[in-house]
Amino acid sequence: MNLDPIHLLEQIVDITNVNDRLSLDRMMIHAIHHVASCEEIFIYEAIPYLDTYQFVRSELNEHNNDSLEERDLISVKNVDISLVPELELAFQSRKVAEGDEYKIIPLQSKNKLFGLLEMRGQYNKAYNEKALLGLINIYCNLVVLINEAEKDNLTGLLNRKTLEVRLLDLIKQSANLEVNTPLDRRDTGASRYYWLALVDLDHFKRVNDKYGHTYGDEVLIMIASIMTASFRKEDILFRYGGEEFIVVLNATDKTSATEIYERFRTSVESFKFPEGIAMTVSIGMTHIEVGEPPGLVVEKADKALYYAKENGRNQLADYQQLLTQGLISPIVIKNDIELF
Repeated sequence: MNLDPIHLLEQIVDITNVNDRLSLDRMMIHAIHHVASCEEIFIYEAIPYLDTYQFVRSELNEHNNDSLEERDLISVKNVDISLVPELELAFQSRKVAEGDEYKIIPLQSKNKLFGLLEMRGQYNKAYNEKALLGLINIYCNLVVLINEAEKDNLTGLLNRKTLEVRLLDLIKQSANLEVNTPLDRRDTGASRYYWLALVDLDHFKRVNDKYGHTYGDEVLIMIASIMTASFRKEDILFRYGGEEFIVVLNATDKTSATEIYERFRTSVESFKFPEGIAMTVSIGMTHIEVGEPPGLVVEKADKALYYAKENGRNQLADYQQLLTQGLISPIVIKNDIELF
């Protein structure tokens, strides 16, 4: 295989020019394909969750499209690597696993393991190994920087600036679901899988005023911990700012989404905070419509949240339900909504 150094250098420039993990995976996979020319490439992102990990697989399959450069990256959540012995072994041992049809390389830097790279199918075994290892080192160094940049320093949840990138990706996936859902199922809402909720701590200012901001920060950390325990590992948790949080989840219908959000609300209500204080949260939820901008999604949830807080607090309000009941007016878009 003749490696084009100019093309590889251009791809390295692309790799170092992104600031989110999904885009980094896309650039990395294309660069690896250029180096190894394999049929299938997978990156398994290892995301810490409580005392274990969840894995999100990004893949590129050259058989799916005639033009790899125009091929959209596929991201599949919740891959169970324990079902594939080679992947499980490579992840646990942090050693390269090889076979006739695969090569699995741990993605790690400074004793931190970020996931796995898998090259499967008929890949060119005469590829430039130094070039591949160089790409992996660049990738891992960038993952460290991106992970730190995406997290809220206090709670460890994803931060506000990461929200737009993740929402854009989910909206794109929603559009793909809409296209691939049979027409006779679309009217039932079966293709609307993603939901967003804006969470606000009730009377949080009173906590800061009475106990001080240090204790207030401890409460925020506890809320983040309750969120991690209450929501499923595939749900995405953000600290939106101050005492506001955002939860994006995948649910087949409104009933399921409501149950998940309500479980969190009641968990906060029953939690024993230090100093004997009682904390509650108000929640505004909305489903993510196909093609709508992220800012509009958040504004819908915010309008439902405002209704919940103005009508008793410690409750969940659904934007679409409130709109149907005539309890709120629809949002009128005069200009592009920019909340990020």
